[in-house]
Amino acid sequence: MKDEVKNKETKNSEEEQSKKETQDLEGDLEEAAEEEVVEKEKEDTDGSASEEQEKQEENQKQEKDPEELNERFLRLQAEFSNYKRRVEKEKKDLYVYGCENLAKDLLPVIDNLERALESVDEAEEGLSKGVKMVYDQTLETLKKHGIQQIEADGSPFDMNKHHAVMTEPCEDDALKETVAQVLQQGYTIEERVLRPAMVKVYK
Repeated sequence: MKDEVKNKETKNSEEEQSKKETQDLEGDLEEAAEEEVVEKEKEDTDGSASEEQEKQEENQKQEKDPEELNERFLRLQAEFSNYKRRVEKEKKDLYVYGCENLAKDLLPVIDNLERALESVDEAEEGLSKGVKMVYDQTLETLKKHGIQQIEADGSPFDMNKHHAVMTEPCEDDALKETVAQVLQQGYTIEERVLRPAMVKVYK
């Protein structure tokens, strides 16, 4: 009889223990569930705040983008205009100065024609006329391509256009620093000096 009572008490004790463990487990689960809900709510709140911040940043970026695009457009437009002007200038220079080397090679020939004209005497008038004709035609042809003689005789000395190789004393102050004599003709091609005139200068 005592054993039966003892067994019954043991069984009741085990049931109570099991019930208590079940209750503890349920409590732990509820607590964990509550913590998870709180954590999720916190994440949702943080996520919403982060999302809102991203939207604000995106809106600000979109507001700035038109200004940046406009600045870039203006920059590119200016660069293209500069490029276009540079290309046009290069094309013009190529057209204008393309014959520069040929002209330089022709200048000694013209110099020889001038010397021939100076050395021909009156007895050789026919030859003189022929040489003069070739000389004039050559100058006219060069002129069509923008190549002209530098007007130097009697003009003020200009170191950009004249190369002084001799000087001549002069008492007249009005003549000082002017070209006394052209020893070799100078030439320009458009605005560029092809060859400076070799001159004697009054001092």
